[in-house]
Amino acid sequence: ELVGKTPFDLMLDEEAKRVKQIFERVFSEKKPVVDLESWNLTKDGRMVCLLTNGVPILDETGNLLGYRGVDKDVTERKLMEEKLRENEELLRDFLDNANDLIQSVDCEGRFVYVNKSWLKTLGYTMEEVRGLTVFDILREDQVSHCKELIRRVSEGESFDRVETVFVSKDGLEIFVEGSVNGRFEDGGFVATRAIFRDVTERKRMESRLRDSEERLRALFDATTDMLIIVEEDGTIVDLNDAMAASVGRNKKDLIGRNMREYLPRDVFEKRFARALEVIKTKKPVQFEDERDGRFFYSVLYPIFDENGEIHRIAAFIKDITEEKKIMEALKESEQLFRTLSESSPVGIYIYDPFDEKFVYVNPMLRRLAKAHGIKDVNLLDYLIPESLELVKKRVKERLEGKRVSPQIDVEAVLPDGEKRLVRLHTAFVSYRGRKVVLGVALDLTEEKRMQEKLRESEEKFRTISASAHDAILMMDDRGNISYWNKAAEKMFGYKSDEVIGKDLHMVLAPPRFHESYKKGFKKFKETGRGAAVGKTLELSALRKDGTEFPVELSMSSVKINGRWHAIGIIRDVTERKRMEEKLREAYGKMETLLNAAADGIRIVNRSFMVEALNDTMAELAGVKKEKGVGMRCSDMFGSDVCGTKDCSMVKVLKSGRRVHSRTLRRRIDGKTIPCLHVATPLKDAQGNIVGIIEDFRDITELERVEINLAKAHYRLRHQNERLKRLNNLQKIFLNVTSHELRTPMAAIKGYADLLLLGTLGKLTDEQKEALNVVRRNINRLDNLIKDILDISRLESGTLSIQPMRCDLQEIITEVLATMKFTAETKNISIETKVDDDLP
Repeated sequence: ELVGKTPFDLMLDEEAKRVKQIFERVFSEKKPVVDLESWNLTKDGRMVCLLTNGVPILDETGNLLGYRGVDKDVTERKLMEEKLRENEELLRDFLDNANDLIQSVDCEGRFVYVNKSWLKTLGYTMEEVRGLTVFDILREDQVSHCKELIRRVSEGESFDRVETVFVSKDGLEIFVEGSVNGRFEDGGFVATRAIFRDVTERKRMESRLRDSEERLRALFDATTDMLIIVEEDGTIVDLNDAMAASVGRNKKDLIGRNMREYLPRDVFEKRFARALEVIKTKKPVQFEDERDGRFFYSVLYPIFDENGEIHRIAAFIKDITEEKKIMEALKESEQLFRTLSESSPVGIYIYDPFDEKFVYVNPMLRRLAKAHGIKDVNLLDYLIPESLELVKKRVKERLEGKRVSPQIDVEAVLPDGEKRLVRLHTAFVSYRGRKVVLGVALDLTEEKRMQEKLRESEEKFRTISASAHDAILMMDDRGNISYWNKAAEKMFGYKSDEVIGKDLHMVLAPPRFHESYKKGFKKFKETGRGAAVGKTLELSALRKDGTEFPVELSMSSVKINGRWHAIGIIRDVTERKRMEEKLREAYGKMETLLNAAADGIRIVNRSFMVEALNDTMAELAGVKKEKGVGMRCSDMFGSDVCGTKDCSMVKVLKSGRRVHSRTLRRRIDGKTIPCLHVATPLKDAQGNIVGIIEDFRDITELERVEINLAKAHYRLRHQNERLKRLNNLQKIFLNVTSHELRTPMAAIKGYADLLLLGTLGKLTDEQKEALNVVRRNINRLDNLIKDILDISRLESGTLSIQPMRCDLQEIITEVLATMKFTAETKNISIETKVDDDLP
């Protein structure tokens, strides 16, 4: 049946295609087939897995003839391997999805495996875990223990209930508990296998439980009421000191003994009957009884075991003898109570918790209810659900004999929607034979608002004091430092914990002042008053390093719980003192300069009061310099416009700019002086005007000169008019003369030209030279006449001057030619020395 078929005919299509590709590659390379797995279909339709190994069959020339192979049925092994993979996958899914933290580390602490819960709990990714060791995620104090544990596990030990502390990626401590063992292969240690459970919450609960037990024990022993826990038969399990003292025994001697031994028989039997009632009903029982003339109020509580069965009883016993007396006194004074409640300024009520109604409401509470539109005074109807539930719970607990606070704050919503906060002070009293709640209702709405404002104020104080540059301290009634801000730390060098509780004066004041401080503090402690209270003083203080420096202290007193405390603000004025010294030096120099000035100078503040003045100013105003300081500026050298809108000072303050004016000023003796006045604004570092600097210059002589100048100007104006008339005559003369001169000059020029041309006969060279000189001078004279005419035109504005370049050497030569004959007749020789570079 197989002859003539190929192996691929026994396979499904996809498998045949895969195996055929492998064989084709092997055929082409003529290599053996090694461990080739393939799935084949049997004649009866089953699938079997065959493991094939074969070698090529070659002829003598090396050509491939075929393959000789052996097939092995490995179906069972493959199925087992598949099952194993499935199981491994299931195990991995189980481990990854387990709620416990599962990890495996090698002997060096490197992680081999962690599950998803481990990653989620510690906040790491798998990539991050690959770079960590188990020691990186342990709390520091757990590392050495873990190393020892790995060593012992590698030696074959296993451990249960291992507790340690992991540290998550974000720094949180995670308490875990679990078991650790080792994985070994061929007898050698491979890795640890650990399963941990996150018990952080349990640890916290255990810690809180310990704290709760400690607090309970403290309360158990601190209360003056008698507390005892007994078995069902009366055997004492535990009791407090008050209970032991009531029977006159030591607490240790009583534990384990039966109450029957220490109580009178009738008292024991009555109380034991109450205990049986608790056991029967499984509910608390409260009762009152009497022993030796003392009255006791007892509450028996059942204590249940894990199965819900009572196995012990807790008894709370209170001596109410005094309360009994008080209750009797209250009954006798019921009328007094009604009288007081009727006239009380606060709301008072009586509430019957059994009938759940108010049996009495005083007039004040009725008036308040009516004012808010409440017709039926039933407070419970206006409480919000949470407050109503709390009130009912408190009442129930009080009825059950539980000790709860008599004070409770509740919130009510009035018919108009307004919310009010009410404080109820309650007590159970006997009223007409019934146990009722006697309550006082106080409206705390406004008080709460004030408290909120106080909290905001305190928060602001803390914020301001923390950010303040000045030191802020508080001293208690013993003279010790009770508050110390950051600025104080910086100023004095002490940290807060170094000085809190220490004597302020001994720490911060120089020793020479200690005695006077001690005397002053006695008065302050009694009255809250002292030499420094409510004032700003400059004192000396000591830094931590012993250096003394100047400070400015502002101190106030405050009464806290009936005792006087002090709050001080301290400023280091070292730099200010240095600046003041420089300022005094500068002021001295300025005063010298002011007194040296010829003008009168004064400085006036914004209130127009004189702050300073120089000697010249005092002399101008006719006052003594020391008396001038502090005077109003209008009283010392004022004017008629002082204080009006035309006042220079007002203008400076309004505009912020310097103002110049000419003014008539009035001296103290009534005389007036004309002055030039300059008012300049005086500004601080922020540019705010803080005063005005005034400069006064006496212009009495100047005005006299101005009068003389005015007179001279008048005379000059008249002389100018006369000169103008003469100038007009001059213009007329020049015009006429110029025209008259040009007529003969034209004739002279014409005849000179005729002579030069030889028209009137031949001339010698000397005669020609002379005629040329004549002609040039005639031209020059003609130009002068033109210039005279041009002057007239220039004055009338019909001609403008146009500068032009000229040859200076040519001008000099021409001048010499003109003067030559005149000079020769007088035996004068003229020489010229002209630089060739002259332009």
